[in-house]
Amino acid sequence: MRKKVHLSTGTKNNTVADRWGELLVQHIIIQQLDIPYRLKAKLLHQSSSKETNGGE
Repeated sequence: MRKKVHLSTGTKNNTVADRWGELLVQHIIIQQLDIPYRLKAKLLHQSSSKETNGGE
């Protein structure tokens, strides 16, 4: 007796992992910029605070 089995994979939306990846890339890019330390810190703070405030 034969059985048919249908396998499929669904896409999973992992928004936390996606956002973490975006923040990691932003952090790496900002660290590579040739700008003063205080400006780097300000840029990193702004990008993280935007997400905390819901993107405002």
